[in-house]
Order: sequence, then structure tokens, then C-alpha cells
Amino acid sequence: MDVYLLARAIGVTAFSLMLVQIILATWFRKYIKWHMWIGKIAFILAWIHPALLEFGRGLGGYVWWGKIGLGLLTLAVAAAIFRIKHWRWIHRLNYVALVLIYVHSWNLGSDVRRFPIILLYWLAPVVLVLAIWEKLRQKEIPA
Repeated sequence: MDVYLLARAIGVTAFSLMLVQIILATWFRKYIKWHMWIGKIAFILAWIHPALLEFGRGLGGYVWWGKIGLGLLTLAVAAAIFRIKHWRWIHRLNYVALVLIYVHSWNLGSDVRRFPIILLYWLAPVVLVLAIWEKLRQKEIPA
């Protein structure tokens, strides 16, 4: 298998799992153990994606969106692992990271504009907005 193709598949999988994370954390709290396991898998895949691309070809300016998103994701995961004071606030950086990674993958990804993956990219902004609205409604994010 082509390393570049594998890296693309891993990137889309990591993004998909991060979207599942948002859904679990917002509407399915009783599955917190699943949230933790899926989060670990998504995080590992998110780091494997750019590592594999180092062996592939270079890409344009939207690579930085992915790098910043991965940095925020790493910070949010570290805050949760080490239970840093106010870790939940830092963990909410995942919403920002998901937006940055969405922009990164939409502008660079050759796979995201094809069926069936494009459905995920139509659904992602809707899920993100509904999740933030639900968190505000639950008073988990002060308005």
C-alpha cells in the first residue's frame, strides 16, 4: 500500500473518531469509558498521520491548520491525562482543534470531496454547532 494513501486514510479516520468523541461527550455521557478509549485511538492516529506524510510529498499552506489543530489537540489531551487544574476548560480546545483540522482536511484532502466521505464533512459542522449549543444549554460553558 502506498504510504501517502495510508496517511490520508489515517487522517480521515482520526477526524471521524474525533467527531465521534464530540458526540459521545455531549449526548452519551454514560459511555465515558468508550470516550476515553476512542480518544486514545484518535490521538495516536492523529500523530501517525503527519509522521507518515513526512515520507510522502509536501503540501501547501493549509498544512499549518493541521499542525495548529494537532498542537491544540495535544494540549487538550495532556490536560485531561494529567488533570491539570481547570483541565476541562483546556480540554475544550478540542472544539477549536476540530475546526482547524476540518479546514485543513477540506482544503488539502483529496478524499473528503468524494462520496461517502463528503457526508462526514457535511455533518461535522452541524454536529459541532449542535454540541456547542447543547453544552451552553447545559451550562457547561458559561455564556
